[in-house]
Amino acid sequence: MEVRSQKLEVGSWKSEVRSWKSEVRSWKSEVRSQKLEVGSWKSEVGSQKLEVRSQKLEVGS
Repeated sequence: MEVRSQKLEVGSWKSEVRSWKSEVRSWKSEVRSQKLEVGSWKSEVGSQKLEVRSQKLEVGS
């Protein structure tokens, strides 16, 4: 009886760890997508800055 209950405990513990791992995985992918979003936003801002700079050069010349 004792062994069986221990096995069940270990089984539930393993499934808990598994669900926790999948949670961490989904969290990591979320962070990755946010980083990609920030990256695209930064490149957008960069291209806008370049546009403004070229316009200033045009006005200056």
